[in-house]
Amino acid sequence: MRKLLYAIVLIAFFIAGPVYGATYFGCANAAINADSTFEDAAACDGTPASGATIAAGGHVLYANGYTITYPEALVMSQTTMANTGGGSTDGGQFTVTTTGWTNETTALTVGTLTTGGTTGPVLAISGSGTGDPATDPIFTLTVTNCNAGSAAAMYCVGDTHTVGRVNATITTCTAGSNASAHCYYYSSATANALALNGNFVGSATSAISACGVYGAGSGAFTVGAQSASTCTGGSGHGDAAGCYAYGTTNYMTFTGNAVDNRGKGYKGYVYYTPAANNWIRVTTGSGTYVYLSPGLASDNAGTAIAAADTAANVKDGTFFVKKDDGVTTEGTYAAAGGGGGAYAY
Repeated sequence: MRKLLYAIVLIAFFIAGPVYGATYFGCANAAINADSTFEDAAACDGTPASGATIAAGGHVLYANGYTITYPEALVMSQTTMANTGGGSTDGGQFTVTTTGWTNETTALTVGTLTTGGTTGPVLAISGSGTGDPATDPIFTLTVTNCNAGSAAAMYCVGDTHTVGRVNATITTCTAGSNASAHCYYYSSATANALALNGNFVGSATSAISACGVYGAGSGAFTVGAQSASTCTGGSGHGDAAGCYAYGTTNYMTFTGNAVDNRGKGYKGYVYYTPAANNWIRVTTGSGTYVYLSPGLASDNAGTAIAAADTAANVKDGTFFVKKDDGVTTEGTYAAAGGGGGAYAY
C-alpha cells in the first residue's frame, strides 16, 4: 500500500510540478517566462514548457533563432543560455530592454553564456531606464563564464542601454577568435551607467584584436569598483586588451590587477585607481615576470610595503617593482597607452 501511495505522489509531482535541469528551445518571439515560449524540441514540434517551469530555473535554454525578451522585476537563474549549438537553429538572442525600468531587483544569473550566432550577441541590453545611474541600479547580471566564440562581432553581451545603472559580474569573460569578437561590448553616452566586475581576457588568436571588455561609447564606466577584478591582455594581437576604453571622450575607471601579454591588460582612456594590493604584471625580454604595484613587498599577493606607500603614488608614476629574483625596489612605470609600457628600477 505504501509503495502504491508513493508511486501516486511521484506521478502527481511530475505531472503538476516544474521540471528542473532540462533543455529547451525558443519557439516564439516572446517573454522568457511566458507559456509556450520554449519547447523541448528544436523543431518546435515537441512539448511546450510553461512559464513557471522556465522561471524555476536551472535549465539549458537556446534562443533557436528567436528573440526572447527578459521582463522587468523578474529574478531568474539558468545553467546555460545560448544562441548556437545543441541542435538549435543558429542565431536569435535574449534581450533585456530597460526602457522605463525603475525596479532595482531585476536580476539574471547564468552559469554559461554561449554565443556564435550570426544575428547578434547572445544577450543584448538596451533601452533607457529612469533615475540616477550613479545610485539607481536597474538590472543585475551575474555570469560564471562567457567566451565570445568564433563569429565576427558577435559578443557575449552587447550593451547599449543609457539611463539607469547595470551591475554586471562575470567570473571569466573571454574574447573570441574572430574580428571584434569582444566578450562584453559597451556603447553608451551616459556616464556611470555600467559597473563591471570580474576577469576579462583578450583574444589568444593571432592577428585578432578582440577584447575582454570593449567600451565604444562616450559614457564613462567602471571595472572592478564593486569586487575584485583582473584585466588580462590576449596573446594574439597588440590590441587584444583585457579591458579597452576606445576613443578620447569615454573613459574607464579600473580598480584591480592587470596582466600584460602581447595585448595590454588595459588600454585606451583609462583611469587606473589600484588599491595597495593591486599590481600590473609585465613580461621582460627574457620571458620573466615583473610586478609593478603601489605597495608590493614580497610577492604578487600584494602585501603593502608601508602605510605611506599608498595607491595615490600610481598617479605620478611611482610603483614598487618586484623581479622574479625576489628583489623589491622602488621604480617608475610609464604607461604607454595602457597597462604596458616602459619601466625602470
